[in-house]
Amino acid sequence: MNILGSGLKGWLQDETDEDELEKQIKSNYKPLRKDLTLTAAEAEDPGVTVCTETGEVMLDDPESPQAEIWLNFKAWSTHAFQDSEDMMQKFLGTARLIVEGDKVPCLEFCEYLQDSLWPSHFEGLLFRMITGSAAETGMTLEHCKWLDIEKRRQARKEKAREKAQTEATFRTNNQIAQKMVLVKFKAMLKQTHGSYLRAWRVALSPHDSMVLQKAQFFKACSEMGWSGDVRKLWKSLGKGGRDETVGSHICIDDWDPKTAEILAHFRAWISINFPKGSAEAFNHLDRCNKKSVHLDEFLVVLQESGFSKPAKTLFHGLDKRGTKTLVAEDLLFLDRWRPPGFLLATPNQGAVDLFKAMLLSRYRSYLLSWRKILDTDNSNRCDWTEFQIACNKHLQFTGDMPGAWRALDKDLVGYITLAQIDAHSAETLRSFKEWSTKEFGSVRSAFQVFDTNASGDISIKEFQHACRMYDFDGKSAMIFRALDVERNYSLSIEEVAFLDDWQSEDMVTSHLEDGAGMGFMPQVTPRKAQTLKIEPPVNIKVASNSSNARRRAYTCMPTPERVW
Repeated sequence: MNILGSGLKGWLQDETDEDELEKQIKSNYKPLRKDLTLTAAEAEDPGVTVCTETGEVMLDDPESPQAEIWLNFKAWSTHAFQDSEDMMQKFLGTARLIVEGDKVPCLEFCEYLQDSLWPSHFEGLLFRMITGSAAETGMTLEHCKWLDIEKRRQARKEKAREKAQTEATFRTNNQIAQKMVLVKFKAMLKQTHGSYLRAWRVALSPHDSMVLQKAQFFKACSEMGWSGDVRKLWKSLGKGGRDETVGSHICIDDWDPKTAEILAHFRAWISINFPKGSAEAFNHLDRCNKKSVHLDEFLVVLQESGFSKPAKTLFHGLDKRGTKTLVAEDLLFLDRWRPPGFLLATPNQGAVDLFKAMLLSRYRSYLLSWRKILDTDNSNRCDWTEFQIACNKHLQFTGDMPGAWRALDKDLVGYITLAQIDAHSAETLRSFKEWSTKEFGSVRSAFQVFDTNASGDISIKEFQHACRMYDFDGKSAMIFRALDVERNYSLSIEEVAFLDDWQSEDMVTSHLEDGAGMGFMPQVTPRKAQTLKIEPPVNIKVASNSSNARRRAYTCMPTPERVW
């Protein structure tokens, strides 16, 4: 009875193990594409070389269809067999230890794969790949040693990935948290004040300065009762990098570039048409001499003047008191503001070409110049202030700087990435970063696995070999050249680990689209209600309107750079 019970238990255990194996293979293994075909010559040529010393199967051409078949079989085998001994036992249908004379003929090899969970074909070709010149005699234990190598390699990769997982999760969550805190902060201000410009003028800069120092920004957040992480909020605005001159202040164009562009064009309209400034401009808008201007009046005048920017958005931003009317004092801050040139510039591709030529002349590669002078904090972002510093301090660029920036930042998001400078390198590095993160937990972890002798450097031969062994299907030589910014034909960990700090826009966007942005929003502690009072300025004379008041056509005119 005990024997029968033990046999039944073993049989059930085998069935359970087989079901579990099938689930594991289905969840981790991707079958060959169905449209894969081989020519007659390819079907006869295994396309691999077996190393006589280690038994490892080396691909002759990583891009060949034979390579795709082998990599597919190798991935399947790592889930289907525990080691080379287990592989031989299953092909022979025995549980005993494998001895030296045991061999698996080609027919049995093919029949086992056809009857097992192997979902693809090309069994005969796989047999020749494994056995090489010994195909006629059969597959032996020595022919299966490549599986032990692959198993050890997989174990090393899993260990590295587990070790890096905590750090990678922390880094990813930190990037998402930075983005989320800004989204929530701006959403709260827009909900409270109706527009980003009015929020800037009322909550952040009540004295209508278009530049806020770090301490002033922190104080404003405290006074409005913001309970979120202010330092994280500051960093999410692109501040807090290694260059203190870049991260010491925030401007209206950092806060909301698109609204800043509208405001800059309105100021240019005033500068062109009204020599006496905003007071004279208000007099022109106030045709009925009521000392106030309603939205419909504002829209009519600007439309007649040829102002093409969104005037309604502009009106709500200028209406600081939220009374749905404008008074002369609402425009006074424009007389002091000197908007950055790029807000009024026309995209200039020629200036971009000159800028990129200077980058190559000075730094030999776009990636090196990007890391040295543009993206100094390894965020894969460069804002207008950083761009100015790079042009003036490092390149002595004398071309159309604002026009070059607008040609690079086409959508006026407030920053550019490596993709705008060198799209090919950016895509190449992005694919390698994603693969390294998925397989090893991080780029740094991948480097440590690749560096088998712990020398701290990897040659191009070592890099290509490691990429091939760990089934990276990208162009490893191109990746190496892109990372080897010093052109010394070797990579150090500092030359690759910066990729871990790159922010993933797709990741953050996906997180927001999944509804994470609707979660907890730091609340503003209610303060005692205050009425915003703006005292009328002393001795301001507004010229009277006349029926034949000038209506000059609005045209774009560059203005000087901001004065700090």
